Amino acid sequence: MSVVASFQIEYLQYLDADGRLVRDDLPAFARDVKQLVNLYKEMLLIRVFDTKAIALQRTGKLGTYAPCLGHEAAYLAIGSAMKPEDCFAPSYREYGAQVHRGVKMREILMYWGGDERGNDFQDAPKHDFAWSVPIATQCLHAAGSALAFKVRKEARVAVCTVGDGGSSKADFNSAINVAGAMTLPLVAVIVNNGWAISVPRSAQTGAKT
Repeated sequence: MSVVASFQIEYLQYLDADGRLVRDDLPAFARDVKQLVNLYKEMLLIRVFDTKAIALQRTGKLGTYAPCLGHEAAYLAIGSAMKPEDCFAPSYREYGAQVHRGVKMREILMYWGGDERGNDFQDAPKHDFAWSVPIATQCLHAAGSALAFKVRKEARVAVCTVGDGGSSKADFNSAINVAGAMTLPLVAVIVNNGWAISVPRSAQTGAKT
């Protein structure tokens, strides 16, 4: 048989699963101790906020709440890498990225408390999207924004986040397909913890990675 296509998937890794350094050529931000300390403080702030919010939800003082325990670094990395003019289309637990971009914690609590005014961010970019509870639909919003940026010839990027479970949804695949077909400025971040809602990644996809 003939080979129609072959490819490799490259990745860049600085820390192993145990937090040990595996490369010496750190990026510029990682050599800036002050910036690292500030990012760590933000991670800690999100961890404390998340703990308090879970306690409020468990005691009936807050409605549905999606915790972000263990995801603080990933989401903060996304927020700190984005420019103000970029567009963020989150799912429902990317508080680190959103707080870094100006969303207030009281707005998060308002939203999960049932007050839609929590989606009217006062200090965050107005072009960022509100929380998306349906799985992976936010990826289509980001792809649409990326198309607008391309049509308008604007130097902006649309960013969406999704879990490994959401990456199995048609919404995600449609967004990725149109972004590839039309070469859109879309960045889709799959925050992979190895599990969807109830099954491991191996049970929901045949992909090797």
